[in-house]
Amino acid sequence: MAKPDCSMLTRLTSLHHLWFLPLCFYVMHDFGGLRPYSFIPGFALTAFLAFYCRLLTPKTVPLSAKQQRALGLPHRTINVNACYAFWADVPIGFLHWCDNSHPLIYLLYLSVCGNAFLCGPPYLVARLFAPA
Repeated sequence: MAKPDCSMLTRLTSLHHLWFLPLCFYVMHDFGGLRPYSFIPGFALTAFLAFYCRLLTPKTVPLSAKQQRALGLPHRTINVNACYAFWADVPIGFLHWCDNSHPLIYLLYLSVCGNAFLCGPPYLVARLFAPA
């Protein structure tokens, strides 16, 4: 969201990253909290979504001449759900080991690292605050 070429629409639609998990934890608390087995379907869903995005979204899209002059780029990279590479603004080296690799290699790596390091900590926090 801090990139200079990030549009206002992108910034607005990205705000769900800030409120979605806390809202889910709040709502689930009234229904017994996060179940111990819920990590497995979550893992499967994120893997499916990354595969689906890799299958259906191009890596880049061409820009109009006006956009090229404004941004100084010939194209815009599309990386929905990190389906081609981990986010460039996350400077954690091992997360980028398989960026832009063959889809099977990268998507397996994304599924393991993404779920372990990005979904794992919120899952553990949710389990800590689950009702007894």
